[in-house]
Amino acid sequence: MRLVAPRNAAMKSFSARGIFGQGILIDSKRRLVVAVNAKSDPARPGQTGENAAQRGDGCSRVRPAPLPTVHPRKLQMIESRALFEIRLQVPEVVDLGDTPLGRRRIAVVAGGTFEGERLKGTVLGAPAGDWLLQRVDGTTALDVRLTLRTDDGELIYMAYRGLRHGPPEVMARLAAGESVDPKTYYFRVAPTFETASTKYDWLNRILAIGIGRRERSGPIYAVHEIL
Repeated sequence: MRLVAPRNAAMKSFSARGIFGQGILIDSKRRLVVAVNAKSDPARPGQTGENAAQRGDGCSRVRPAPLPTVHPRKLQMIESRALFEIRLQVPEVVDLGDTPLGRRRIAVVAGGTFEGERLKGTVLGAPAGDWLLQRVDGTTALDVRLTLRTDDGELIYMAYRGLRHGPPEVMARLAAGESVDPKTYYFRVAPTFETASTKYDWLNRILAIGIGRRERSGPIYAVHEIL
């Protein structure tokens, strides 16, 4: 293997370990130079590495590393499967005021229901709640913890964080309890699940995304399993 570098460059260090089968060296100006195989230059078939270096400009051509293989289109797409729709009853929100982190409020979740093709049931009341934080940028960050009881008696712990934000006039209408088109604001959550149930233990190994809307009685989410 022949090492190709700018002419008269002082070589500071060299690693014999190849990158994609090539050596590397670093000149006195801490520039990375790739060593070209002296037998052949893949970029110029039939031309040796020595000839490839002699281009008349006093510098070698630094060959870029090959780009990573493009994954199949299927791997570039996010696929999901409907899990359930969950409706929460939030009769009270306790306002703690402005803390060092933002406006802190705690929403009391009194209960609710969830229903999907693979599981359905009810949401247990306290302990359950949403530890809301209204940030200085106007975004509301959610931190929710719930206990679900399926219709066949199994218990599932559900926790999620999320974000809700939108134009000030839209968020003011939501705060006033008005019914607002969910397309006019952003409301997304990322639930995870924990259960000792053998029937529903597959929930322990999935991630989910929920698309929410806010009604006067509480939030409603369409939750989807990410495949």
